[in-house]
Amino acid sequence: MNRVIKFHADWCGPCKNYSPIFEQVTSKLNEDWKVEEYNIESPKGTEMSITYGIRSIPTTIIAVDGKEPRKLVGPLSASDLSEELAAN
Repeated sequence: MNRVIKFHADWCGPCKNYSPIFEQVTSKLNEDWKVEEYNIESPKGTEMSITYGIRSIPTTIIAVDGKEPRKLVGPLSASDLSEELAAN
């Protein structure tokens, strides 16, 4: 199972701007992808942030079976996120 994971916080301006872009792009993914979003201030979000070494938000993780997860820091454009996902 491939995963795309977004880390964010409610108070983060760039996160708020990135959210609709992330939603737009990930809504077009097929069933091979699991889409996850974590607020870094929630208990599960804190746990996942530690697991993936998140230091800045927004951060997007692309985890493809058999490959090292890729960490993309900062808000991405729709075309950049689409290209990153298509590279798998």
